[in-house]
Amino acid sequence: MRLKRREDIECRELAQIESPLVARSWVEQAATAEGLRWIDGLTDVLRDDFAPQRHVWDHRARARPLEKIENAEVFLVHGLASGPLVPAVRSPSGKDAWKADESLNAVARVNVEWMLATLSCGIRAPVNVVQPTQQQPPPKEQPSQLTVTNPRWEHVDQKAKDQRPDSTKSGDVITLKVDVKTVPDGTRVTFRVFDTSMSPPSRIGIAYGEVVGGIGSGEWRVTPPNRGVGQELTLEFEGEVRKVISERAAIPLGAVFLFSI
Repeated sequence: MRLKRREDIECRELAQIESPLVARSWVEQAATAEGLRWIDGLTDVLRDDFAPQRHVWDHRARARPLEKIENAEVFLVHGLASGPLVPAVRSPSGKDAWKADESLNAVARVNVEWMLATLSCGIRAPVNVVQPTQQQPPPKEQPSQLTVTNPRWEHVDQKAKDQRPDSTKSGDVITLKVDVKTVPDGTRVTFRVFDTSMSPPSRIGIAYGEVVGGIGSGEWRVTPPNRGVGQELTLEFEGEVRKVISERAAIPLGAVFLFSI
């Protein structure tokens, strides 16, 4: 079994998703000071809220994954050797017509329905064999390919936007943006922020937002990791929509002094 975020679920895994309440109970039983550490996929789940440099294995760090599981932001996915006790989604017709289980609470149902709406698990239509004497219809126009481009940012605060339009400092709230084509308004966009002064780069933050009018945006509070005096910091971010990822763009930091504790 493995913990996976809702945006990382694949079509082939739908039948293996455990109900949020059952999944929370199972994880909670394993949530001892030592036990929760080895649950497969936990590291990726925790990194959404705790940067690796600041992570402390305390009560909050243990409670947050349980909250995400109960709300269906994170799923417990069974492997081939086991199956869900109470499936989170069901296919009554057996033809990929997946629906959220009726036992889910309101918050979990919304998140499950969002996950199902973003997946492309359509039913395969039967192949029609065209006889040689029949004239074949003209090919249908293919939909434009999903693209996520032009990552950029701007200050939320108007004063900071006027005084420091091209640089940030710790504590600033900025809007991360990308241009997105061929998805409807309301589609989820995920932004990941990296410390690229490390090798390999380390993810230090994440922000979620939506696509509106072809632009995906989400807010993030600038939180540079602690470094020693004189060590240069470089931050970059990328946007992702339906597993299509943009190129990275820099988040310039102004003259700040960071001290190790």
